[in-house]
Amino acid sequence: MRANFGFTLIETMVTLTIAVILLTIAVPSFLTFIQNSRLSSQTSDLTTAMMYARSEAVARNQTVIIGSTDNSVNWGGGYRVKLQDGTVLRDYSALSGGNHLTGPASLYFNSSGYKDPSNTTISMQLCDSRDVSRQIILSGQGRAQYCSCDPNSSSPPFCGSSAVYSSANCAAACP
Repeated sequence: MRANFGFTLIETMVTLTIAVILLTIAVPSFLTFIQNSRLSSQTSDLTTAMMYARSEAVARNQTVIIGSTDNSVNWGGGYRVKLQDGTVLRDYSALSGGNHLTGPASLYFNSSGYKDPSNTTISMQLCDSRDVSRQIILSGQGRAQYCSCDPNSSSPPFCGSSAVYSSANCAAACP
């Protein structure tokens, strides 16, 4: 009696067919998961950078600036936190995944931790390649929050779901 080792051609073809079907179903969902995670991470990084700039302004008792590295309204190429005399405290790298972040060229936090000028609220928009966007809102008191421009979103909340957020900036097309 002879022992057979290995797989037959039919067994191999059935296994490959099942693997291809599973990959066809799983890969698009996985790509969406990666894009959503990237958007969440970049939103969190920006709000953390804002809070870092605010805390440094209070700790150093001087104005601290956060803005795009090239002083433009497009922060996608990276942004930095620096003192008013130009001393760089921290650099943040360019956004990955083709994402875009737009806002004012720079934001100022005074020694009290308030955004300067404190009588305005600033809204920034972070968009990904699918035109899915998040709005980052910085109040005059220096508090950073964010919301989703997707009305079906529950986390983060939809921008039009409360008085704190405004869905008005969601109407702006992503670059």
